[in-house]
Amino acid sequence: MTVQNEMVERVAHTLYDERKRICEEFGGYQFFTSWDEDNEVFHDQLRREARAVIAAMREPTENMYFTGDREYERERDSILGPAPIPMWRAMIDEALK
Repeated sequence: MTVQNEMVERVAHTLYDERKRICEEFGGYQFFTSWDEDNEVFHDQLRREARAVIAAMREPTENMYFTGDREYERERDSILGPAPIPMWRAMIDEALK
């Protein structure tokens, strides 16, 4: 797996797990077994959906932008300078509110 596909795979697996959880929660048809046992056609569909989800996150909302900016200002004065990971996490957390 290439580095740029790592996030696609992570999101695809998360979509799979969430669908399985919902199916189990509502006592629906036990379609899901495990990622490794399921078919590759379904995996490809989840990967396409994962790419669409990631693409939707490409442009931050106004709240995400301002949250990232605040995190940047907070981190700017640290010894190492601004850290992109806390900024990104803060922006994603804002999007998930």
